[in-house]
Amino acid sequence: MRKRPKKGQQSGNADRSSSVKLPANVLAVVAFLAIVYAVSGWVQSYLVSATAARAASCLELLGSTTVEEQGITRIAGSIRNNCGRKYLAVQVSFKLDRTDKSGLPPAFVFADGHDLAPGAIWEFRTSPVAKSTAYHVDEISGR
Repeated sequence: MRKRPKKGQQSGNADRSSSVKLPANVLAVVAFLAIVYAVSGWVQSYLVSATAARAASCLELLGSTTVEEQGITRIAGSIRNNCGRKYLAVQVSFKLDRTDKSGLPPAFVFADGHDLAPGAIWEFRTSPVAKSTAYHVDEISGR
């Protein structure tokens, strides 16, 4: 014969149902957090690409050339901010054209600037390159 639980006590079945609910609740929270994480990554990616696209239209390369200073060759040039907002950071990257068939991966050089006000022009210099390097602009970005 089965004993009835005393007043204030729960039967063994009630304990089991609450223990089943706990993992289900934890699973729901984990699933919710996974969805939030996935959506936030998509939103961040969208915002970064939208900002980069806008920066590309706002930041204009006025010209570039190679210059030699104290025996070191660099790519030098200027970029103008054509938008009505200040850029806290600006970067221009150049892809160096390889004339040999060495199979080496492409090489890039960069110049970084900051605090580019609306209408302002930034004069940049990259890291050193070989004397007769052929190059082309890879990307201009700002944030």
